[in-house]
Amino acid sequence: MNRQRNVWDRLTEILQAADEARPALERICQACPDLVRVSGAAISVRGGDAVPSTAYASDATVQRIEDLQLMTGSGPCVTAVDEGQPVLVPDLAARGETRWPGFSTDALAAGAKALFAFPLQVGSVRVGALDMYRQDAGPLEGQELADAFVVADAATVALLDKQAARPAGELDHYWWDLDSFYRVEVHQATGMVMAQLGTDAAGALTRLRAYAFAEERPISEVARDVVARRIRLDGDTN
Repeated sequence: MNRQRNVWDRLTEILQAADEARPALERICQACPDLVRVSGAAISVRGGDAVPSTAYASDATVQRIEDLQLMTGSGPCVTAVDEGQPVLVPDLAARGETRWPGFSTDALAAGAKALFAFPLQVGSVRVGALDMYRQDAGPLEGQELADAFVVADAATVALLDKQAARPAGELDHYWWDLDSFYRVEVHQATGMVMAQLGTDAAGALTRLRAYAFAEERPISEVARDVVARRIRLDGDTN
């Protein structure tokens, strides 16, 4: 109980100290290694039907993991948001772990041996996920798991408070950034790839993801190059 009380107190301090320079979501990610004994954490946000997109990441490793999930459209974060249940992977290299074959190998190569994803939700409404990773395999045990749920609750509060602070009908600037990223940049590129390949939107987005995955680049960068006509996904280049 004392340990959980300390975690609550620390999270309360984080939420109270949040400002424009260091928003609450960023502070929560940075504090996760101390609060839950993990190596790093990221918070992603769901926008419409899109794969959750990263809001904040504590380090380059978890940012790479987030990019892999965006590129492949699969992984613990995506599953947690889709199913509304925590996804706990204490050993990503375990023989029986075959849920995300397009993601797991590269996540291991990035330095993640264990992954834990918690949906951020209010009732049945799922707005994002808290992702945590460890450089060593091993489960979240006992109090660690309880603390992780507390951190996920705080992240949900911070996310909803951020939106609630805006006038009715007006999106918070962060949500607008996500909307611009996915609906404008990637959707523009998807439309161009549809024309190049003569396929539908789902097929074009799959091709974008596959190219980004093969080139080990964020899908946003690939989309930007497609829109700028620096690359074509039908094999031709300018």
